[in-house]
Amino acid sequence: MSQLLPSLKGRVVIALAFDENSKILTDSAAALAAKFGVAIRFVHVIEPEYDASVDFYGAGVFTMPLLAREARDRQMAAARGKMKELVGSLKLNVPVDGKVLEGPVAETIAAEAISANANFIVCAARPRDYKFLPGGFSVALTLMHHAPMPVLVLADQAIDLNKQRFNILLADDLRDASIGAVRRSYELAAKLPGSRVRHLHVHGDFRELMREKWQDLSDTIPALKTNAQSPDGIWAEDHAARLKAMRDRGAAELLAAEARKVPVEIDIRTGNVPEELHATAVDFQPDLLVFGRHKFFKTRPYLIGRMSFRSMFMERRPVLIVPPPSEVYAPMPFPAE
Repeated sequence: MSQLLPSLKGRVVIALAFDENSKILTDSAAALAAKFGVAIRFVHVIEPEYDASVDFYGAGVFTMPLLAREARDRQMAAARGKMKELVGSLKLNVPVDGKVLEGPVAETIAAEAISANANFIVCAARPRDYKFLPGGFSVALTLMHHAPMPVLVLADQAIDLNKQRFNILLADDLRDASIGAVRRSYELAAKLPGSRVRHLHVHGDFRELMREKWQDLSDTIPALKTNAQSPDGIWAEDHAARLKAMRDRGAAELLAAEARKVPVEIDIRTGNVPEELHATAVDFQPDLLVFGRHKFFKTRPYLIGRMSFRSMFMERRPVLIVPPPSEVYAPMPFPAE
């Protein structure tokens, strides 16, 4: 590990379940610490058990019976032992600690991240477990939907920050909720020498519908053939407007990335969003996919924005969900100062 790390820049909270994803998370923690100098805090949360019996005087949630409480205390003690062993085994050049907490898992992790002034949260997902219900995605999806800070979700692999060329695929729907994702993407790229950004926007292809309607109207109103724009002309203007909007949304972060010689590709496509996203991923081979958070129709956990979570993880790559600025608990630098 390099001994030339800058001074401590921030903190990342890593949600750990002591399962098959632990190595992915610890490897990612080491990569983040080495590259950005962030302190690492592992958090393991055990959900409490309640006796939801009903008495003769009304329903109520009662405290856990003594024997169950003793069993839970043993479980907490065992988890603390595992956490101590894990923290002791990691030889990083940044502060590393771990906490074992009790409470609702996702909510407790988010609260701890706020308390620790964390820059972002890292958690694991289990896309192979998906059938009809979210299953193993429940904690990750809750954090993706509710956490007041960026959430990095790892699928089948740790994030690799030592690649000679780190590719960031940014999905942007040109809505206000995606502005945070746009700026965080460029902010990250500027801090990763050799990175590339593909800024992707997919919208419905209205040209064929417009052409059909245009033909009907021009047959009825001859003046339209000479005094109005053609559908292709309107499409060209729309394309140019979207291109300008995408660059404008990058703001100072885009300029900073380009000043550091980060190649930026603006990619505007028409068609089905998941299909175009997949085609772009096959072509670009991203190391990280970035999405803004929308809470479309307040749905949880099935949709984030207009894209299903399954579509986000179909590439089996790390996914970063960035809430809009209005939902962020504090303007922490990303991934660090």
